[in-house]
Amino acid sequence: MKIEVQDDQTNITLEEGVPHAIVVQVRDSAGNAIDLTGRTIKWQVRRTLDSADTLLDKTTENGGITNGGAAGNFTIQVSESDLLDVDWTSAVHDVKIVGLLRPFQGTLTIKKQVSV
Repeated sequence: MKIEVQDDQTNITLEEGVPHAIVVQVRDSAGNAIDLTGRTIKWQVRRTLDSADTLLDKTTENGGITNGGAAGNFTIQVSESDLLDVDWTSAVHDVKIVGLLRPFQGTLTIKKQVSV
């Protein structure tokens, strides 16, 4: 997995047919971990900003995101089957910590494989 961060833009490249764990650390301006205990976290992927269809939908509520609590981190789990035989290779995404902030948004690219 490749993650590029430019300001609040995070451009992610994932390989088709491979499980990924996207680990995010959330810190305040002083560099201290922000306590995420009890927070709902959502990550959605759509073809375009205006698209009504969600390609991937991971949350702490559906088990797709593990909340690290006081450590200020969370992990987005992307399974092998999430990316197998998808009919898209580029999309947009963002993360929202409900009632707190949106730490990043950006593009998501799928690297297709010949052998899966």
